[in-house]
Amino acid sequence: MTAELETDHPAAAIAEAVALKGVSVAYGAATVLSEIDLVVPKSQFLAVLGANGAGKTTLLSVLAGLVRPSAGAVRLGGEAAPREAHRRYRRGLAFIGDDRQIFPKLTVEQSMRLVDCREEPRELFPELELLWQRRVGLLSGGEQQMVALARALAAHTSIVVVDELSQGLAPIIRDRLLGQLRTAASGGTTVIVVEQAVDAVLTVADEGVVLRQGRIIDHRPAADLLNDRDRVVASFLE
Repeated sequence: MTAELETDHPAAAIAEAVALKGVSVAYGAATVLSEIDLVVPKSQFLAVLGANGAGKTTLLSVLAGLVRPSAGAVRLGGEAAPREAHRRYRRGLAFIGDDRQIFPKLTVEQSMRLVDCREEPRELFPELELLWQRRVGLLSGGEQQMVALARALAAHTSIVVVDELSQGLAPIIRDRLLGQLRTAASGGTTVIVVEQAVDAVLTVADEGVVLRQGRIIDHRPAADLLNDRDRVVASFLE
């Protein structure tokens, strides 16, 4: 059963964007996440690291409401998270998965009209100006990811969760995307990113967690993890 998430310090709950308490996920006999405890404060940039199969995507899917935990509880903004993904979106959580949540037949402009943009998306990514009337399905992978991020950030969602941000993208595009997410976090948005480029993401993140076999084995300031990079990466394979 899903437990209620308790808070000993109400003031801390006000400052938190996301909290997981005792979250476990099992598919049949296979346990994918095991007793995850994690609090992400508002305006923090959190990097989620780990080898393939460590449980990173499942963790983000639980946050987004796409996977229901077999045990534990999730809270958004100090309150119990709605079960349904669309209700979590209405509470300010935007999830960008590996399919980038795009609509290939829509133009970039039409894609932006799907949300209530409170900021001009082309100010976030000026590169989109020349692509404004082009169908999203005809864009490169990096351009599609810009569309997805611009749509989330322009709508001023309070929490942006991104799975495999730079998969298949050139380093220059990866760094461009990470830089915009860093700017968003500095402006008050909570950012949670799964990223395989350890050095690049830890350079811009505030905190980092390392998953192995469905458990958090390390959680420290990103700068500390970066300074201990070789041991952190080695822990993926232990």
